[in-house]
Amino acid sequence: MEDNIRKIYKKPMFIWCGIDCITLSFLILFTSIACMVLGSPFPRKVEVLFMEAWEAGWILSEPYLPYCIGIISYILSGGIRKWQWGKVWSPIRDILYQKCDADLFLQYSLSGIEYIPNIREKKFDKMQEYKLKLMYFEIFYVRALNAKGKYKESLEYLERHWKSYKKKKIFRHLLEETKLKISYEEKNEISYDKIYRGSVRTIKKNKVLAAKGLILQKKYDEAIEVLERIPPRYCYEKIEIFYYIAYCYGQLNNEKKVQEYIGIVIENGNNTMIKEKALELLKEKN
Repeated sequence: MEDNIRKIYKKPMFIWCGIDCITLSFLILFTSIACMVLGSPFPRKVEVLFMEAWEAGWILSEPYLPYCIGIISYILSGGIRKWQWGKVWSPIRDILYQKCDADLFLQYSLSGIEYIPNIREKKFDKMQEYKLKLMYFEIFYVRALNAKGKYKESLEYLERHWKSYKKKKIFRHLLEETKLKISYEEKNEISYDKIYRGSVRTIKKNKVLAAKGLILQKKYDEAIEVLERIPPRYCYEKIEIFYYIAYCYGQLNNEKKVQEYIGIVIENGNNTMIKEKALELLKEKN
């Protein structure tokens, strides 16, 4: 585990003085190609029939081109970033998302946070890389705590111990998501609704969180309808959806449906809090 974490911190992310070098490389490449085809981008003096004249560069004659170069560079660098992220972080993320091993995921993410080198001794570009990588481990750590049902511990870490970027949207998303989980566990419908209504767009797009709000309102049929329409992207999301569907059917006294869904949760839940809650639900129904 430590060797993997060490490799992640040593792997370059191509950031120099806060600048994304991948995007910058594409900008230089496409600008160079445009200069080879269209000439100088800036206005310049040229001789025409022994007379001097000003020739507009392609920045003025083709004003749309700089925008096109910028947009294409941004899209291509984004694709490379996504591929790079997947190659580095997906194996760790899949410990929870595919294998539902919350204990190992928690151990990995905590080790990643504790390993962070002393960034005071590093150059600015190294500091940026370390902070970005630390942010991913902190995101995983909060997700791991939530997967174990340790919501208050997760909230305390977010509010008091978060070390990386707090202005990123993901930080607010995690903070509001954790507060919603606490309100749900406390069966506090008013608090849940207030947090949900004032939350960021990514929270409102989360159909599971919307369904949990309906469950608190005892609108079980509507919650089931919302949950059954969600296509699970990975195993952990699947067991979460199936647990809440089973819970709703339990409230509607449909034992057959409870058994159908709860069995899948228990089979695939590994050591997550969702599995523990599923076992409790099954015990209640038996």
